[in-house]
Amino acid sequence: MNQHLSEFWTFFISRFRVTLLVIIFVLTAGLYSYNTIARETEPTVDIPMATITTIWPGASAVDVEKLITNKLETEIKSLDHVKEYTSSSLSGISAITVEFETDSDKQVNIQKLRDKINDAVPKLPGTIPDDPSVSEVSLSDVAVVNIALSGDFSWSELKRFAEILEDEFSGMPNVKDVIL
Repeated sequence: MNQHLSEFWTFFISRFRVTLLVIIFVLTAGLYSYNTIARETEPTVDIPMATITTIWPGASAVDVEKLITNKLETEIKSLDHVKEYTSSSLSGISAITVEFETDSDKQVNIQKLRDKINDAVPKLPGTIPDDPSVSEVSLSDVAVVNIALSGDFSWSELKRFAEILEDEFSGMPNVKDVIL
């Protein structure tokens, strides 16, 4: 085996012109590839995901899971091209993240998801202030800062405080969006 290795290196040492041509070829090909490869500063990354958020002020986490999250998950299970979904039921909030298969059409999948969630709305408690919100996941929409307000205040007082903060943050320079 050592003899074969020594013959290999001996070939390149004794024929230095061939070695020089190989090195020049590799460097030229590398420089050409480096200069012609497509580069973007901020490439577009399409994530096949959506989130469903439902807010039910004052409800316990157990009630949110039983009366909202489980009913929405039942509708999600019947969708095609769903790779995985995860849910979280907290006090007053249900959050479900749905990941679709990458080879399927994201826009069609999200529209079908919205339709299924709209079908589930009549099955949800009537005291929910707003219908579930379905939103696409995008890298440009990732929040840099999340703020949660809580305390011994009524829901309407906390909402008023949040609206004041929303106005303040919206007026700041370099702030793209503020979502309440």
